[in-house]
Amino acid sequence: MGRSPQLLTRITRETKKWYDAKSVLRSLNVGYRALILLPSCENKLLAQWQGPYEVLEQVNATTYKLAFPHGQGREQIYHINLFKKWQEPTDVQPIRYITNVTTDEIPYLSFPTQHLTEDSCPQTNPTLTETHHRQLIQVIEKYHDVFSKRPGRTQLAEHPIRTSVLTEQSAPFEDGRRETPRKLVVPIGDEECRLRGAERDYPPRSRRSAAKAGAWQWPEQG
Repeated sequence: MGRSPQLLTRITRETKKWYDAKSVLRSLNVGYRALILLPSCENKLLAQWQGPYEVLEQVNATTYKLAFPHGQGREQIYHINLFKKWQEPTDVQPIRYITNVTTDEIPYLSFPTQHLTEDSCPQTNPTLTETHHRQLIQVIEKYHDVFSKRPGRTQLAEHPIRTSVLTEQSAPFEDGRRETPRKLVVPIGDEECRLRGAERDYPPRSRRSAAKAGAWQWPEQG
């Protein structure tokens, strides 16, 4: 217990030394103008710089007396930490409104340019001979309304589309998403036929798609 006061004194001294490492001795002369940090009128918890106000008297090393704001004839004493020296604005130039503004033309360098034209010669297979290349160009020029660089719509080509509806001309379209892996469809069908005691008489494809299309039914057991 005897070492507690000495330890407290040492800790206090080290803490003060740490806080005073960047401290600067500040002072204001009588007659100076300074800003003061005071609570705002809108919110008492919000402080803002107000002023500037004239310093009237130095009370002690850290407190000063200045005229109360808004010229109400009262005086207040504040700590130096609440002050900030007011810097008078210098070199203030009046702004003149100019109505007539003229701009000089800025010369620019002119370079010879060449207009780019679209190449009318189509790209062909480089392995073609000169004769084949010439014949191909002639065909394209003859049927220029058919051959175009822009994709469009034509009725010159037709192709069948398989749908999910079974018709006499086409087989039904099978969805690629399967519950059973493709490689197991045939073995599973054979196993079902073996268990039922019947021979397999359906094509080696998905049982689900075949049953949906009505192309196959299980043989009735006699």
